[in-house]
Amino acid sequence: MFKKYKLMFFYMKTIKKYLPEIEKKIISKNNNRAYTISSIKIDNIYRLYTVLNLKKENTKNLELYGYPYLDNEIKKFVKEINNELREIGLTELIGLSRIDKIGENNVLIVIEYKLFDIGKFFKKLIYLGISIISIIIFLLFFYL
Repeated sequence: MFKKYKLMFFYMKTIKKYLPEIEKKIISKNNNRAYTISSIKIDNIYRLYTVLNLKKENTKNLELYGYPYLDNEIKKFVKEINNELREIGLTELIGLSRIDKIGENNVLIVIEYKLFDIGKFFKKLIYLGISIISIIIFLLFFYL
């Protein structure tokens, strides 16, 4: 149990440290792809997310081949980012969380820590902190 928490803090520290380097490597390869990426971001609970923007010259391929073409491009990106994350030792700790289509030519990709839900962990931590503070205030109010 504690190993999962230890790995979570390792993941958080490592992803924060290496994200600018990973982002530069991924974005520098924009010319060779059918899509572009403007940035890779981290949200408050350390999920990585980015939007793949299909280039205008490749929208004809999307119309011609449909979603299998887009799915193939997404798989290429996920493989590429997995290779970058393997170099820093995070491949086993993260997983693809969500893929959402935004508009006609854009796809949102979310990658997060996969051993447990970090959002629930922080929520429980906040509830625990509020409970402890409430008990302390209650005890101080009635015993002083």
